[in-house]
Amino acid sequence: MKMYIRNSSELLSHGFFEGRRIAIDLIEAGIKAADPYLATKRTVALEGETLKIGDFQLDLNDYRNIYVLGAGKASLPIAKAVEEILGDKISKGIVVVRDRKNEELQRINIMEASHPIPDERSYKAAIEVSKIAKSAKEGDLIIYTITGGSSALLCMPPPEIPLEDKRELHRILLSCGANIKEINAVRKHISMIKGGRLALMSFPADIINLTVSDVIGDPLDYITGPTVPDSSTINDALRVLDKYNLWGSLPESVREHFRNITPEMESPKETDFLKIPPSFILVRCDEALRGASERCKELGLGFELYPEALEGESCDDALKISETVKNRIKSVRRPFVILAYGENVVELSDSHGKGGPNQEFALWILLNSPEDEKIVVASVDTDGSDGGTDAAGAIVDYSTLKFRDEIEMALRDHNCYEVLRKSGDLVFTGETGTNVNDLKVVILG
Repeated sequence: MKMYIRNSSELLSHGFFEGRRIAIDLIEAGIKAADPYLATKRTVALEGETLKIGDFQLDLNDYRNIYVLGAGKASLPIAKAVEEILGDKISKGIVVVRDRKNEELQRINIMEASHPIPDERSYKAAIEVSKIAKSAKEGDLIIYTITGGSSALLCMPPPEIPLEDKRELHRILLSCGANIKEINAVRKHISMIKGGRLALMSFPADIINLTVSDVIGDPLDYITGPTVPDSSTINDALRVLDKYNLWGSLPESVREHFRNITPEMESPKETDFLKIPPSFILVRCDEALRGASERCKELGLGFELYPEALEGESCDDALKISETVKNRIKSVRRPFVILAYGENVVELSDSHGKGGPNQEFALWILLNSPEDEKIVVASVDTDGSDGGTDAAGAIVDYSTLKFRDEIEMALRDHNCYEVLRKSGDLVFTGETGTNVNDLKVVILG
């Protein structure tokens, strides 16, 4: 069986062994449940000349060319499965990823670009993808495999916005404490490809979207945003800039773009679409949570699911879970597991260090839970990179608290990576090939 966590031995070498072992087991089950390749193989099939996606059917005899285009952290596994299913029926394609892992496909070109901040490769990839989209004609089919991460991997700012200014906008948005919907409301209104614009390039060809959700509630226009109508508006983008007091920190070209924005620059809505493409969410945002909960049942563990998705500041949501820990620790039969999911954020200062929302989340719970040597806290980003670091998150327990003074300083300075590396509590998975909501696990051992 494929194992995702690369440093299990280190994580099990100290602290409460049994609780850490369960945490690792549940994380592995959660990530495996969210595997896009397996989900595509379960959902998509070719029977003769009929393409079947769930209950949806399409006669491929009706199409002259079939293109596969995608970008995002989970786009490559989907594209790989689609290529295995359709084979030489695919005319050509491109998927854009952060790390190709020496992967090669026969009919689909793999391009690398930067994430979470776009680079020149991101711009080049957007140009190449848009070329194929614009070349498609009536009687052609484009299968899009766009998933979370595409905002950085496909970057095409308006002509008046230098790429470096667009890069700076991404940095500002990712550090201001805004959630992903707020961030994307801004990004979709300063792009030539996002917010449904790639779909308009693709018409009159037919479009199908295959995607994986990393956004709470699974809203399509925030998951596969370039290829579906956009529900956010110019005013939504302006409200985000006002809410987080960003005007003063924006590059001048970006500031002028939003100051001079007109209704004609609004992102495409349903009325702008020739046809609304069928879209299929192969893996939903809470799939890792579901996988972990199923594993709890298999192991015979008592567990509960936190009743709401977590999308606020890591500190604030960690305090909520800490209260649940305090309420359960004396009333449940142990071992007992508390599971949660979401996409936490951290508002960073100018002098912040290295770390991520999941690393901070785990430490905040540990510091604010009852002192009990059999409590283990784990929090991971399912794509394998927490806060842009090479760690997916952390697994911590009482043994971590021997660094309490350093932890408190690290949380204040948003520099948790170094102290967690020192304590041996970082979780390393590398690129997992999926990208759903973060998974949070508390073990009452």
